[in-house]
Amino acid sequence: MTSEASHWSPPPASPTHPLIPRDEKGGRSQTPARRATLAGSVFNLCAATLGAGALALPYTISQTGVALGATFLCVAAGATLLSIDLLVSAMETSGLPSYEALTFTLVGRRTAACVEGAIFAFCFGTCVAYLIALGDIAQVVLVDSGAIPPSSRIPSSRIQWMLVAWAFCLVPLSLPKTLVALQQASFLGTAALCCLVAAICAHSATAPPGTNGSNPGATELTANPAPRELTIAGLTTAMSTTMFAFTSQVNVPEVYNELPAKSTVRMRFVAASAIGTALVLYLVISIAAFSEFGTLTKEDVLANYDVIGGDGRDRAMQPAFAFISCTIMMAFPLNVFPARHTLLAAMAQTHGEADVDAAGPTLFQHVAATMALTGGALVLAIFAPGISMVFSLLGGTASAFVCFCVPGILALRARVPAVHTREGLAGIYVLIAGGAFIGVLATSITIRDLVTSSGSVDEDSVMAPPYRGL
Repeated sequence: MTSEASHWSPPPASPTHPLIPRDEKGGRSQTPARRATLAGSVFNLCAATLGAGALALPYTISQTGVALGATFLCVAAGATLLSIDLLVSAMETSGLPSYEALTFTLVGRRTAACVEGAIFAFCFGTCVAYLIALGDIAQVVLVDSGAIPPSSRIPSSRIQWMLVAWAFCLVPLSLPKTLVALQQASFLGTAALCCLVAAICAHSATAPPGTNGSNPGATELTANPAPRELTIAGLTTAMSTTMFAFTSQVNVPEVYNELPAKSTVRMRFVAASAIGTALVLYLVISIAAFSEFGTLTKEDVLANYDVIGGDGRDRAMQPAFAFISCTIMMAFPLNVFPARHTLLAAMAQTHGEADVDAAGPTLFQHVAATMALTGGALVLAIFAPGISMVFSLLGGTASAFVCFCVPGILALRARVPAVHTREGLAGIYVLIAGGAFIGVLATSITIRDLVTSSGSVDEDSVMAPPYRGL
């Protein structure tokens, strides 16, 4: 720890909103910031948690079996709730309004720079991966299916559809300054994932007994499909995938600051509702898909459905691609928000300001940062799609560090109430150690796989790379 953090004591009350609006003259606005509703806060945190990573969870169940896989999901949900509670407690105890302000004040400038870099790498990498995923879905449903004639004026290529999604959906959704404006979008994204889960359950329920649906080259499955042979690599991948599926801690400060009559008790309700919803959806989609496909479950479960040349049941799954596209588009801005705040905070510190939270960015800075982030993600997704593997590696390390290790460290530095009890202190140390262990192990195995594969294409899953590690 640096000397500037070693003698920390709680500062005077500071602004509670991460981006305080400015008036027309450039000063602080006297108009109170809008507050989200309690339900809106739940949907915002739920949308930040849910995403394309849900499509990889059935594959993890096929690696571990239902009992162990479900246990991993429950443990990951519990760890997420603990990390959120510690993060909010650190904010209340210190009076600091953002992740960047917490790390800068409590653990020093150098560590704060590492945390900001990790947040940016994870969030920006997720944006790139989401754009690649949208392009892959458009390729399957709109291009390869022949649904749109090439001679029509309607976009008919993967890149054109990515540009359309970026210009008309992703940029407008990313421009608001607060999460309050995204409450309806977050509800829509959560509802879309619920519809996706329902579609997968319906397909599984109508599968002919003893088969795996219409998966090409399938062999018969028993009534209770057995998991793959358990390996250290498979076990580590399963643990990291389930842990990262609940990643939402980078959005917690904004959700908490916009909560009506904010308090630790209210935030616990929001977190329990959002993470509980995600846990139920994850369990249902994982078990339903695995019960149908067994060891043939692919890394992206949608690759198990032949929506172009399959039977009527598989072709009926085409709306599922639309549902996950909607979920991805609604989750996209929730990754832009923390990446933008981190970028603006770094710019403020470069110009000698302690924290961007003290004044807030100008409108030009806000729009410029948004366009740079979303535009940069689009360019990389179009011209360097292979970079998603690099961000997968960074994301695995960054999310373990930022979302599980750092909240525990901040709680210790802020001396939150939990550190004064034996059980609370033990929980904090277990969270830090567990996050570090899984992060290091998962990163090591990812590096090993990258080296041994030498860039070979994974034939087991057409759309695996965009979703891996999210």
